[in-house]
This record gives sequence, structure tokens and C-alpha cells, in this order.
Amino acid sequence: SSLNPVPLGHFVENPIVTKIGDTYVAIYDDLNPGQGQSMGYTASLDGVHWTAGKDLPLFPRAVAQPRTPLALLPNADGTFDLFVTALSTVTPANGGKAATAEALYLLKVRVSISQNGKH
Repeated sequence: SSLNPVPLGHFVENPIVTKIGDTYVAIYDDLNPGQGQSMGYTASLDGVHWTAGKDLPLFPRAVAQPRTPLALLPNADGTFDLFVTALSTVTPANGGKAATAEALYLLKVRVSISQNGKH
């Protein structure tokens, strides 16, 4: 539509929007094959006009593949708690066959947002 403000050039899904002060922050599952271990985020002052999406690295490539952001909660120290599901490969201690499992992670992240909605 004419209100789709942030053309990214690749597929994204599962956005969550949190209002922090006067700024809306959207965190989304960034299914950009080149990024792999990250989420994306964008900011807006009015909920209609958004800044260009920015990468938010979460895991080293060998640890997990983020899938779904669930909540973004601000902390007093300027960081945020981000709840996210991610796919992890788990290898049993006895050397059995590795399996992929989805797990819930709580991560402390820093999202750069200024008072004017830009990052």
C-alpha cells in the first residue's frame, strides 16, 4: 500500500512494536539470507513514517537462528530485554545425532534510538 514505509528488498515477518518515550520501535524477524543470526529494527515518531531498517545481531552463527521476536522491554540503563524464539542445534552429550530445537531466549540488547526517531 502507499503506507508501506520501509521497503526492505527481502521478506520480514512477526513485527512487534513498543512505544519508548515518544518513539515507536519495531523489531522484526529479518529473513535476509545474508544476515542469518539477527533481527531487524526500525523507529518512528508517528507510527506511519519509519526509518530505514537496521540490523540487530543477536547470536554468533554457530549458536542459534533467531525466528520470532516476542517482547522488547526497556531497562533503566539504556539496554532492552528482548524475548525471542530461535532454532538451535543440540548435540547430545553421548555423541548421538544432533537435532534442531526451538527455544526461548532472553537477550540484553542495545538499540540505538534518538529522540527524533532516527537511529
